[in-house]
Amino acid sequence: MIAKVKYCDYVGTTAGDISDFETLDDFLTTNNIDINTFEPIGIKLRTYYDKEFTVTALLKDKNISDKENSEVIKKELKVSKEEFFRLFKRLEIILLNK
Repeated sequence: MIAKVKYCDYVGTTAGDISDFETLDDFLTTNNIDINTFEPIGIKLRTYYDKEFTVTALLKDKNISDKENSEVIKKELKVSKEEFFRLFKRLEIILLNK
């Protein structure tokens, strides 16, 4: 999965360290995602200037036996920036000119 915006003027990589305070499972459960049904495989952050901030949970259905070929389920969450950044002890984003 690759990050993509309208023009992709910058491209890069991201790395994060797990928080000492909240796991991804905790975060998703707090936001009404049933982690007994859905396996969390990641999250996507999207922002537009400072007006819009969305987090999308990337999930796989645990009831599907062929997980490798099953589709990624996306559930958009409305959370604050503070709630999102509590997921990380450290987060680094590198963007380079395309």
